[in-house]
Amino acid sequence: MTQWPDSTKTGEPDDRASIALGLRENGYAFLPEWECNLATQAAASKFGHVIDIESILAGSGIPTVQRLTPRRQSNAPKTHYSGNFGFGAFPLHSDLAHWAWPPRYFMLRCINGAPEIATTILHIEAVSDAVGEAKIRRGLTKPRRASSFGTASLLPVAIHSKDTVGMRWDSLFLAPMNAAAEDIKEFMLREASHSSQVRRVFLHRSGDTLIIDNWKVLHGRSSAPENADRIIERIYLSEVTI
Repeated sequence: MTQWPDSTKTGEPDDRASIALGLRENGYAFLPEWECNLATQAAASKFGHVIDIESILAGSGIPTVQRLTPRRQSNAPKTHYSGNFGFGAFPLHSDLAHWAWPPRYFMLRCINGAPEIATTILHIEAVSDAVGEAKIRRGLTKPRRASSFGTASLLPVAIHSKDTVGMRWDSLFLAPMNAAAEDIKEFMLREASHSSQVRRVFLHRSGDTLIIDNWKVLHGRSSAPENADRIIERIYLSEVTI
């Protein structure tokens, strides 16, 4: 497994080869203080195809660019991580893991930083090394909540698309449905966050930008002080075209 630095720094914003290499080898790429004058959607459009959440989930009130801030449990809905963990650490997970096809990529962009808060990252190879590739391929889950479209269907842990094999996981919103998924859950709850393979990336300066391959790495957040004034914007991409 590749031994990664804590951040994949690209240096120049146009060093697309370094960004592509970071995503391919590490599952993420970090761009420090990148194009601070650009709005988040405009910045994301430079890398790939933005998923228009407002159109896909019309009427949900979920914007295409989502603003993330640390909140008390009592101030956030239970459908959000803050509503379950508050200022505590967020466990490693995939974004929108309950979708049939979770978005392949997403971008986090610092609007107002907090240097003591980290985004935690774990490559799926570390999970495979711990539980075995066969269990990831066999694992089945089910969303804990039925969607507005009806009864939730079984979702495989492994994601297959052309020559890519990825993984989805979310211990909070996905329920294991077979023994293989139960074993993955046990590892994720008891050991994953303590793995030596976990990387910590700090988005604390305006324009700090993190692009994550949502199929290749799991991510979380370190605990946050109650007075943290951190603002991060998130946007999803169906593909990266660099």
